[in-house]
Amino acid sequence: GTPTDGDLADTLREMDGLPIRVTVRLCTDESDALSYWRRLEEECTLDLEVVRSFRKESAELQRHAPFLQYGLPLHRAREAGIRVQQL
Repeated sequence: GTPTDGDLADTLREMDGLPIRVTVRLCTDESDALSYWRRLEEECTLDLEVVRSFRKESAELQRHAPFLQYGLPLHRAREAGIRVQQL
C-alpha cells in the first residue's frame, strides 16, 4: 500500500541521479496505493518500475497490444528487475 511512516517520495528523490534501478512489486489492488506508486513512477527521474500482479499486467498489455502474449516468465523477469523497455 502507501507508506505510513514518512514520505517515501522524498527518499526516492534523494537517490535521483544514482546509477540504480528500483523495482516495486505491488501486492495490493487498492486504487490509492496504485495511484501513489504510479505518481512516484512518473515524478522521479530514478529508474523506478512498479509491477502489479501477473493478471493485472497481462490485462493491461492486452488492452494496448492484443496481438502480444504476456507470459509468466517475462513477468518474473520484470519482478526480478530486468527492464523490458518496449513494454
